[in-house]
Amino acid sequence: MFTDVGLPGMSGWELARFIRERDEHIALAVITGWGDTVSPEEQTAAQADWVVPKPFSVDRIVALVQEVSQRKSEHSLYAERGASG
Repeated sequence: MFTDVGLPGMSGWELARFIRERDEHIALAVITGWGDTVSPEEQTAAQADWVVPKPFSVDRIVALVQEVSQRKSEHSLYAERGASG
């Protein structure tokens, strides 16, 4: 899931925490125009996997999607091995 920090009615950090409470395995990326001013505490509190500063490139998004795909493949393989003993 990609969300921006600036949302109407709530922040992207609040949305990330809301999503994380419901699904601890979903990949979460928070997009921000504030870049380096995001504290590690904010990222940890929201349990965001990535903070993506603006402006970002298509290559950066493709790399994140590939990382998510790799994680899912590894998780599936691990779950499959665990199930088979």
